[in-house]
Amino acid sequence: MKQQILGKLIGNTGDPHNLTIILSSSFAGRRGEFVRIRHQEKQQEPETDVLGRITNINRSNILYNSQMGQSITDLELLPGAKITGEKVIARLELIGFKNPKTGQIEIPRRALDPGAKFELDDLSEILPGLTEPQQRILDVAIRYWRTTEKSKPRDINRLRYYLGDGLDELREWSELSSAEATALNNRSAAVASMKLSRVLNEAQSFYSAALARPTDIYEVVGRLSDKRRRLVIVDLQGLSDTAKQVITALISSEILRAAASKTDRIRPCFLVYEE
Repeated sequence: MKQQILGKLIGNTGDPHNLTIILSSSFAGRRGEFVRIRHQEKQQEPETDVLGRITNINRSNILYNSQMGQSITDLELLPGAKITGEKVIARLELIGFKNPKTGQIEIPRRALDPGAKFELDDLSEILPGLTEPQQRILDVAIRYWRTTEKSKPRDINRLRYYLGDGLDELREWSELSSAEATALNNRSAAVASMKLSRVLNEAQSFYSAALARPTDIYEVVGRLSDKRRRLVIVDLQGLSDTAKQVITALISSEILRAAASKTDRIRPCFLVYEE
């Protein structure tokens, strides 16, 4: 599968929990997506992929030097410094990489290379093969779905509705940019809806109002106060590759979100992914 280049790493590259990247465009990455970056931990070891997750995205005007990889705070511009203008800045936290010698998952102890390019990881490719107009329509529909559907968990069938019979409602949304409004055509929406429906039918793992209750990740892993030991096995045998991909991404995302919560954190857990 062809990988998409997100952008470049800037600023302090030594903190694995707070990295900064300049995205190539506002559509290059989204909050919660998994990304990967090439990294060499030791000089005598080969390069490997480090898995990370986008935790925050914002637009900001900053000065940076692509050679130094450091933010510039002085008014005097150094050689090679550029004014980025309106750039999309993303915050990233690293999950780890597989040590090529031991096979264990580790967090990099060596700082990543400034200017290194990030790529979307396969986990984010839930709907492969979408064209840019189709991806744009899907992004708008998801934003509108999250804005209008206040009750959580949200019904995934409502998202399908906005890509079909509810497209006119989407066109009237006041927060649409002119480019987004132009991109909202029936054909692209129909293709995006068809591919979304195919994934939903295969994965059978998204919440809908027809379900009695959603899966609670706190019941699966437990809160900090829960002292019970447990082993949870998610058996994906017999499912399609797409279904496995989606379910793995969803469970991983929910665990990481709950683990990063400042008010309701889950207890420490160890994840093992077996192909």
